[in-house]
Amino acid sequence: MTKKYKFTKEAVEYNGHTLRRIVATRNFGAIRKGDLGGFIETKANLSHDDNCWVFGDARVCDNALVYGDARVCDNALVYGSAKVYDNAYVYDNAKVYGDAWVCGNAQIKDQVLTTGYHTGAQAPQPIKEQPKQPEQTEVELLRQENKDLKEKLEKFFQLANEIKKEK
Repeated sequence: MTKKYKFTKEAVEYNGHTLRRIVATRNFGAIRKGDLGGFIETKANLSHDDNCWVFGDARVCDNALVYGDARVCDNALVYGSAKVYDNAYVYDNAKVYGDAWVCGNAQIKDQVLTTGYHTGAQAPQPIKEQPKQPEQTEVELLRQENKDLKEKLEKFFQLANEIKKEK
């Protein structure tokens, strides 16, 4: 697959790290060849697959990774071992770091996330009566969610191994 971005000469410093602005080298999703992106430290921070992108003055560094169709925009900051993927959207002045994972359709705005798994799913509604046994459909839904999570984790580790090989 053709690389979708390259580094420009424009750089910023963040917490002892030099991050460089990216520019699109081909069309993908809503991005057109020549569009400027945000700042990343290394190619390991932003996948060349799918439609993920770092926009504006957003910054991604350390071992953080953006992939899938995720977007990091505005003045958002993603660092540490954080992961932003699927259709996740991190924007404005949000900070995602540590071991936080932002995925699914999560939208993180002006928040600080340091740990946990943030999917953007709606919070469950309170149950009036607690059933003694979960219904079969609930069990099947949980099994499917576990299967989906396992597939996403496998994809993540596959991407991580590919990135290691590129280094």
